Parts: sequence; C-alpha cells; structure tokens
Amino acid sequence: WGAAGTWGVRTRARSATNPAIESGWSATMPVSIRLTTGPDRVGSWSGAKQACKTKKGVTNCTITGKLNVVNNGTVNSGSTQAWVILSTDNAPSDDDALIKTFSVAALKPRAKKALKLSFKVPTGYTAAGLYLLGVVDPSGNVAETNESNNLANGGVLR
Repeated sequence: WGAAGTWGVRTRARSATNPAIESGWSATMPVSIRLTTGPDRVGSWSGAKQACKTKKGVTNCTITGKLNVVNNGTVNSGSTQAWVILSTDNAPSDDDALIKTFSVAALKPRAKKALKLSFKVPTGYTAAGLYLLGVVDPSGNVAETNESNNLANGGVLR
C-alpha cells in the first residue's frame, strides 16, 4: 500500500488440498490501512488530584499531577503542545476551561516526558466534580500512527 487510507479489495480462495479448485472473486470490501511506522504520542496522568484548604471561611484549591507524554511510535516525533483542560464530561469541547498549555519537545521512540501541573483554582472556587483532561498534540501538528489515543483522562476531581 502506498499510503494510509481506506481501499476497496476483492479476494479469491483456493483449496489447500487441490489448488485447481478456486472460488470466484468476492464483492469489493473496504479495508482500512494505517501507518505502521511513524511517531505515536500518548498521554497518561499520574497523581492527578485537587487539594483544598479553608482559612477564615475562604477556600483555596490547587490541582496537581503529572501529564506523562510518551512516543510509542517507531520514529522521532516532532515538537508539539499539550493542553490541560477542566471539563464537565470526559471529552474536550469548546465550553471547557483550558488551564495550562505545555510545549513538548521532539521525543525519540519510547522516550517519555513528564509535564508537572500545579494550577491554583480561583479563590472561593473548587474543581470538584470536573474531569481533568490532557490533550497531546491538540492541533494535530504531528502526523501519528494512531491519532485516537491523544486524550488522557485524569478522572473526576474531588
């Protein structure tokens, strides 16, 4: 295959015991081909949490954790960004709050970069009940072998 994409293919079967016996051609079937060599950036969270303290009736909360970015691909990945988002559900959307943007340098195959998050929630507010999401390569600048694994869900904050 010359490129990734969806292709129409047809097949024939031949008897293993009598090669002279063949089937006719099948109907056209769609086959999806994806890149097998290339970069593949994946994100995951470790230690994601919110800690709140109340002094004199005023609550201050801080969200901390590490967004781990690894290149699971077979070649170096280009530099890109990673976004940290607070969301009411587990999918990024335009109404979510972008709380941090990280620059992520190029990574060799299997290389990992831990991005340390420390975000102070505005005084008097909490992020309890919101999802902490990390999006690796949010603009799609790095062509990857798997574009569907760029979302890291840190879970619902308490």
